[in-house]
Amino acid sequence: MGFALLGCEKQLPFDNLDFEPKLVLNGFLSSDSTMNMSLSKSTPTLIDPSLSLLKGKVNVLLLKDGLLLMSDSVTLQNDKLLLPYKPIVGSTYELQVGYNGLPPIRAKDLVPNTKPDFSLDTITDEDESYRIFIQLKDVLDTNKYTLSINVVGKEKVGQDSILKRYPIAFTSTDKLFLSNIRTVSTGKRLAIFSDETWNGNERKLELLFKKNLVEYPDFEPSEVEVVLKIISESMYNFYIDVNNNTHVYGGPLASVSRVAGNIDRGLGAFCFFTETAAQRKLP
Repeated sequence: MGFALLGCEKQLPFDNLDFEPKLVLNGFLSSDSTMNMSLSKSTPTLIDPSLSLLKGKVNVLLLKDGLLLMSDSVTLQNDKLLLPYKPIVGSTYELQVGYNGLPPIRAKDLVPNTKPDFSLDTITDEDESYRIFIQLKDVLDTNKYTLSINVVGKEKVGQDSILKRYPIAFTSTDKLFLSNIRTVSTGKRLAIFSDETWNGNERKLELLFKKNLVEYPDFEPSEVEVVLKIISESMYNFYIDVNNNTHVYGGPLASVSRVAGNIDRGLGAFCFFTETAAQRKLP
């Protein structure tokens, strides 16, 4: 009996010879903070990522509900584009950015009309796990949500102790969460869901996470924090596109196109969310 080992080579067309760089905006903006975004440029797949960083000034135009807020050049701070405006709930913002010969970008998004309303009811000790129950009060507007969990405590750094938060992977048997988003159903750190089937009503959610997930060196956990966000339609669609590109199509390089988000002539996202957090002591 003999065995034959066969091998083959195949060149994969990672890079496009006609590649044209674009501006990439990473702007996921809270109604509780001034606008803090990162700005870079796209590069071919095999190029050093550091070459995507931008320096110097960019031209910025910002509108709120169709009215001009600013039109000026802004100096990037370590690739950060910082604008001194806090998003107002229910308002629509349009951002235009130009930089050194790259195609100028334009994006528009609506800040959600309200903040999430929920209570963290109980945390129970389940031997090797903790079980959390939260009560969510939905409003009549159709909303998209994200949910995440942090463990909060003191971490020793030298002779001092600092307040520290660590995100926790969790699971749930609730059918509310989207089955095509690999989140709570497989123990992930972000759940995405919609209120389409229970709009305007209350909903009780049950979440579960392993106790060993709160164990970090020199860290003493004391509380669990649940963070609930209402996200804009653009932010929801961006998450769906990224998920499909990464999981549904087989991997981040499997998609035939990059995720453009809501950025005209560019890549990334310019979108808004409101959020509410609740804490409760660990049992």
